[in-house]
Amino acid sequence: MFEEIKKYPLDFAFLFLGLGGLGLIFTAYSHFPTIQKQIVVVGGIFYFLWGVIHHLIRGDFCWRTVLEYLLFSAIAVGSAFLVLSWL
Repeated sequence: MFEEIKKYPLDFAFLFLGLGGLGLIFTAYSHFPTIQKQIVVVGGIFYFLWGVIHHLIRGDFCWRTVLEYLLFSAIAVGSAFLVLSWL
């Protein structure tokens, strides 16, 4: 993993800054669960698109990769929706 971060530092900097920024915005709207759900969806879409574009740049794109990023994003968004629904 660390070798890949060293090889593609801008890609991972964009990922960390994007998700970190969304995390800060999520925290800023702590009393508005509807807005938090929208932020979570944006985060899931961001992560999915980042993964697809990253693998296209690397040259090892395949449909299994798309499925992996799609499923991980969907599970994360679904889990966040469950937690936000209980609050």
